[in-house]
Amino acid sequence: MATTPPSIDEAVERAQKAQEERVNAVRHLAEAQQTLEDRREEVKRLLTEAEAEELQAWNDAVKAGWSETELRKIGFSDPSKKRRSTKKTSRSGSKRTGTARSTSAADGAGSDERDNSHPSETGDGDSSSAAMD
Repeated sequence: MATTPPSIDEAVERAQKAQEERVNAVRHLAEAQQTLEDRREEVKRLLTEAEAEELQAWNDAVKAGWSETELRKIGFSDPSKKRRSTKKTSRSGSKRTGTARSTSAADGAGSDERDNSHPSETGDGDSSSAAMD
């Protein structure tokens, strides 16, 4: 039982239909990936805005008289941008900490709070107080 081959027009029509289905699948894939990329960009923008707002609120709290150590003791973590910049450049973070200690020691106020910024270093606060005496 041999099957009769399709006519030229039927063969072309079948091929075009199959090709159209494949093209539609690629179109759907392209649309899905574009939607994903658009949403990633939107999330990135929203996250950047929220981080800036958080950092501003943190700085406002410090300007209002709260030390960074007090804010941490209350339960707040460092602002996201501050954490991210510290992780990327640990040497710079150490230099900043040293600068913050020098500045606070020069001011004579709040040196204990700044020195206790790392809870694992419990002796820092005492050594700063002794140095100020």
